[in-house]
Amino acid sequence: MAQWQPTNGAGGASPCSDANHSQPRWRVDGRHCSGAPGCAEPPTHREDAGGGGGRRARRAVDSSLLLVSSRFGDRLGPRATLAAGAAGFAASSVLGGFSAEFSLLVLARVMQGASAALIAPAALAALSLTFPSGRGRTRAFAIYAAVGVAGAAVGLFAGGALTQMLSWRWTLLVLAVLAGVVLAMTLIAFPTRRSSEHRSTRPLSGILITAGLFSLVLALSVFESGDLRTAVLLILGGAGAVLGFIFAERRTSDPLVPARVLKDRTRLGALVALGLGAAGLFSVFLFVVYYSDVVLGFDVATTSIALIPFPVAAVASSLLLAPLLQRSIGERAGLLIGLGLAGAGMAWAALTAPAASYAFSTLPSIVMVAAGMGLVFASAQDLATRGLSAADESVGAALVHAFQQIGGAIGVTALNAVSVVVARVSSDPVAGYTAVFAATGAIYVIALVGTLLIWMPARRSPRPLLAR
Repeated sequence: MAQWQPTNGAGGASPCSDANHSQPRWRVDGRHCSGAPGCAEPPTHREDAGGGGGRRARRAVDSSLLLVSSRFGDRLGPRATLAAGAAGFAASSVLGGFSAEFSLLVLARVMQGASAALIAPAALAALSLTFPSGRGRTRAFAIYAAVGVAGAAVGLFAGGALTQMLSWRWTLLVLAVLAGVVLAMTLIAFPTRRSSEHRSTRPLSGILITAGLFSLVLALSVFESGDLRTAVLLILGGAGAVLGFIFAERRTSDPLVPARVLKDRTRLGALVALGLGAAGLFSVFLFVVYYSDVVLGFDVATTSIALIPFPVAAVASSLLLAPLLQRSIGERAGLLIGLGLAGAGMAWAALTAPAASYAFSTLPSIVMVAAGMGLVFASAQDLATRGLSAADESVGAALVHAFQQIGGAIGVTALNAVSVVVARVSSDPVAGYTAVFAATGAIYVIALVGTLLIWMPARRSPRPLLAR
């Protein structure tokens, strides 16, 4: 067996810095780490020898276990679930940071995915239960959205710089410290609360939905690597498992995902907005960084500094603009405005990309997208979990993150495909970014129209003339 030779920081060559590669100098991964997207991906010696295995495994495990983890939240309570997830994430990050074998790194990434699947829904469910209504809930969800979007951006940009200047190991060790802080705060300040209803566990439903989502998300990663045959087989298997899950759910009195949760049109529209919004946002993180590197010629440190306005705008939008709009015109309208603003930002990026100007193109684009998505997440996460009973809070929170995870995975894969197709027909290196930015803007428009259609009141059929 070949020995894995990891790079050891700035002095070790990263595969992305190879002069023969046309890819940017740093490689990023727009997936969740501890419930927020945007972590630098540890480099490995050969991508075709399995270098992407840890990334793919963590992505698939995280997405596939979200719904099953909601049942743990029901049985253990949000405090115990959140503490277990934080402890697992800290331990797995330490394991990955000090791993000397590639197999240990893959194991650490899988453990990170499983732990993140516990953290994300437990945190959101606890927030929704603690602030059931009123201005306190509005402010709490505004802060939650600000931390999520801004933390994602900061983690991505700072992670790339940290990898370049020190070592990829530090990206994992910093995550271990942050997870330890979450664990300590959970144990000290979080009240003990259990679900008032005992929920049964249906192993068949859990196995089917976990296998189905795992296969579908893994298929997207495999498709990105060019293995079309394996991707198709995984999609067929995953679709079959999901259909089996739906059939099994219809035959049980205590389904994992009760139909009543998705019958609420306000909730369903918010989930669609979150899924499509994440599809665009994860791609913004990825391709704007690539554009800054390849077209603008920025190095890692300059790129990190240039993208600081993104988290600043996201925080300002979530904390200041979102509550103002919610009080004046309502959360639904604020969410739709946010999608429109993000779409306008990406349209501007597409129109001005050939100018290769940070001040004229990139800066206004990322500010508009950040402000728009700050509005979307502050409103949509609130609407998606509002009105749920205590028994449904965990699964509602899990659905929020499942839509974001799967939407983000689909978005990155689809826009990567757009970039590849354009690169094959055009020799202009900017053409691919222009097409991707335009396609991302179209995703936001589709999200806006789709959400609006779901929220439109259903038309009642006219009463027959002869009806009594």
